[in-house]
Amino acid sequence: MSLSPIKIVIIDDLEIYLLGMLNLFQQNPQFKVIEHLKSSAAFVREGRRLEADVNKTDKYQQVEIEYKNYLSHKGSLWQRFILPLSKVWWNYGYSLERIVYWTLGFLLGFYALNIWQWKNLQAAYPTDFTQIDPLLYYNKPKRYQLRRLTAIFLYTCYIFFSLIVKLDKIHFQSTRILFLFFAEYTVGLICLFFIANALFKL
Repeated sequence: MSLSPIKIVIIDDLEIYLLGMLNLFQQNPQFKVIEHLKSSAAFVREGRRLEADVNKTDKYQQVEIEYKNYLSHKGSLWQRFILPLSKVWWNYGYSLERIVYWTLGFLLGFYALNIWQWKNLQAAYPTDFTQIDPLLYYNKPKRYQLRRLTAIFLYTCYIFFSLIVKLDKIHFQSTRILFLFFAEYTVGLICLFFIANALFKL
């Protein structure tokens, strides 16, 4: 079924407009978004007003998500790159809880890597609070392993959630270890930024 072009106009009651858009999506599933929305300043300007209206937010959210899904396939090169990431990361800012899941996932992933590379990481960026008495390994091996795993987790949190790294404490061991160290630090900063952003939105 072919669809006739729809002209976008500035209207006072955007709720009626959004309801019409949602009905169009439901009646024509293959027609994901109207081309005219790409250049509709009225949609963006008036739509933002709905975010302050609890009764209208869900309607606005559905249309904006559909619009961004469209741009992720048909938009500029940058939009086709960043919007799919934004959708997976936090659903374009509408699923803030995903940030917590991603943060915990990255933290546990780096924790597993740090267990594997623990000695090398300690040599590359030593910390006093993670030092364990080596005699404990011979006297109480189970307690030693528990303390070791705890120390590695604390070390991972310390790097992952650090705002500043003391470069003078870094000792070059290998490119692979330094890459792992700065990957943890950088990903942690990104997660902290989005957590702060999410708290600001609440």
